[in-house]
Amino acid sequence: GSGAADFNETGGASAPGGNGGGILFLTAHTIAASGTITADGGNGGAATHTGGLELGGGGGGSGGTILIMAIDIDLATLTARGGRGSDGILDFAPSPDRRGGDGGMGRIRIDYASFNGEAFPDAGEGEGGITTTIPPAFGAPLPE
Repeated sequence: GSGAADFNETGGASAPGGNGGGILFLTAHTIAASGTITADGGNGGAATHTGGLELGGGGGGSGGTILIMAIDIDLATLTARGGRGSDGILDFAPSPDRRGGDGGMGRIRIDYASFNGEAFPDAGEGEGGITTTIPPAFGAPLPE
């Protein structure tokens, strides 16, 4: 979202929030990926001076969601991190005190029967919400 200002200042509409990370749903019998699959949120936009002395920076976008379902999986790196909030402006200079909030962490889920190689899931700071078992299929059958 956009930053805000004190009651006697102009609004912080010049600092847009970052885009969210979106969603990726991938299902197949066999999935092999050697690169990086990302659903990261975008960084917040920088505050620009519009006449006010105090402007908040844009907030970071939330991390997205990655859901991968397969019988055989060989993966490398998955990320769904939140974006960084940007600095605001205080007395015509960049200020981390007026920084927009960081985006929330995303979610990564991997359902498989056989796993090969290494996986490096990263859903931002804190717990990543990773499940490594095959739950019951709800509405969509698992690949055979």
